[in-house]
Amino acid sequence: EGFEYPLLFPVGADSITFEALIEDMALSIRRSIKPDGTSYAYTAYVFCLEELSSLFKHKTEDVTKFLLNAYDSKSYDYKTRHKGKFLLRKLCLTLIAASTPDFLHQANAEKLFGEGLSSRTLFLFENTPRPHKFHIADFTAEQIAARDAILHHIKTLAMVYGQIKYTPETHAWLENWYQHRHLPSVPRYSSRMQHYMGRKKATMIKLAAAIHFADNYSLNIELSSFERALFMLQQVEPKMEAGLEGGGRNPLHAFASQIYNFILKHSPVDKRRIIVEFIQSLTLQEIENCLLELTITKGVKTNGTHYKV
Repeated sequence: EGFEYPLLFPVGADSITFEALIEDMALSIRRSIKPDGTSYAYTAYVFCLEELSSLFKHKTEDVTKFLLNAYDSKSYDYKTRHKGKFLLRKLCLTLIAASTPDFLHQANAEKLFGEGLSSRTLFLFENTPRPHKFHIADFTAEQIAARDAILHHIKTLAMVYGQIKYTPETHAWLENWYQHRHLPSVPRYSSRMQHYMGRKKATMIKLAAAIHFADNYSLNIELSSFERALFMLQQVEPKMEAGLEGGGRNPLHAFASQIYNFILKHSPVDKRRIIVEFIQSLTLQEIENCLLELTITKGVKTNGTHYKV
């Protein structure tokens, strides 16, 4: 036991009400020193949630509006009936959360996120589960040293102050990418990706800044950081598009994707084997509907008894 120092960057609770969140953030304002010796205040906050739904249990509309303000680094004022008024200035909020397809489907059906928040969110989907082990190994000396180096870097990075800049050459490269590569590609994406694509340039800038400051203290972001950010987004967007398509109003679409992966793995596969694999989750007619969807949308071929990709 002993005195516990406040965290450099406050971390939110795993489950918290909206009022408690705003109050906790208001009490988490930090002060730092500018290069000229004067001080400034800011509100930096981190969420690392095992389940995204815990943040949207109550007052979903208020949470969504608040997150939009935080994304744009705008100030946020919140007046309560019993605890007065909370003023949040220079917001900087990092939100990393896991979720399930079921919650994303529910969120889409009930419009929990809305176009504003979903277009500002980078969703990462994976088709295979992560590796599992019974025991978690102890950290090696090398891993402990790497952790300490990261903590030292973050502590030093917290003192960096100023406006992010990039060179005229980088500016020209970004403008060329946006006009001649990004905008012409947008119509090729599905309707669920259109709002994200409309804000992709902002997502790219934020990701490039994160990549840059991962091992740098300079306020000048190199072109290489933007190139890496663009490459990373291009790798995750196909999975993101497929994952978001599975969260639409058609409840069978997610099962159709599972059947497609099953056919892809065992192609060609007997229809009876498909039925046996999915009959606990779907009726015969629903399986037939999924197979029909796949022949139309995915180009799955069949002779009536076998299916192949």
